[in-house]
Amino acid sequence: MKKLILSIVLETGIMWASGCHQPTQEEIQLEQFLIDHVAKVKPLQKQAGLAWWAAATTGKTEDYDKQSRLELQIRQVYSNPQDYAYLDQWKKSGQIKNLLLARQLDQVHRAYLANQMDKDLMKQMVELDTEIQKKFSTFRGEIDGKKVSDNDIREILKTETDSAKRQKAWQAAKQVAPTIADDVIRLVKLRNQVARKLGFPNYHTFSLTLSELDPKELDAIFAELDHLTAEPFAKVKADADRRLAKRYAILPP
Repeated sequence: MKKLILSIVLETGIMWASGCHQPTQEEIQLEQFLIDHVAKVKPLQKQAGLAWWAAATTGKTEDYDKQSRLELQIRQVYSNPQDYAYLDQWKKSGQIKNLLLARQLDQVHRAYLANQMDKDLMKQMVELDTEIQKKFSTFRGEIDGKKVSDNDIREILKTETDSAKRQKAWQAAKQVAPTIADDVIRLVKLRNQVARKLGFPNYHTFSLTLSELDPKELDAIFAELDHLTAEPFAKVKADADRRLAKRYAILPP
């Protein structure tokens, strides 16, 4: 969905970009590149969004396979090294004066940077990510040998006051972990491998940077937030613990 929104922003933004000043040759070239790019990726992203919805709502293997194929096609568009070189050249040229066009260039450049990787590695990542989604979405935990849905578990945790029954429901919600753990670890290693090849220490930093967030600044914000809220949070939690302990007939922590 995020990618589809990016395409629509690009598509509508292009119509505004040329009217502000006499465009440079580089701006004219970039505008045409963006027009062609949107025409290429927009239908793919729409199909991918519909495939994702079908997979999430049906749980069918064929829907997940279709989602995976379309996601790979989209990422292959963004992995084109020649297109990335053009974008890099325009970004470094200093000739993109129009602010809207410069912003569009920055966003598309980031999208291409995120996909500058080995094709086999990309295929592994997409397929593994889809497989994790499939396992997570279609998994059903068990309570006393009976399979239960996420809605069943939520209802028990919402209404049940018997601590033993609540514990079983909570544990059922966590049973998916062993099913996806190995795949998640593999995906983490693949993502970190890609990030390091692109000059980042790890995928976490890579992802934040491409999302225009400074990891150090973000850590500082959360540290300050923790410092400012620790005391009032402790008071609110203590009050909640007392009320919940009374409701479930247990001792407060």
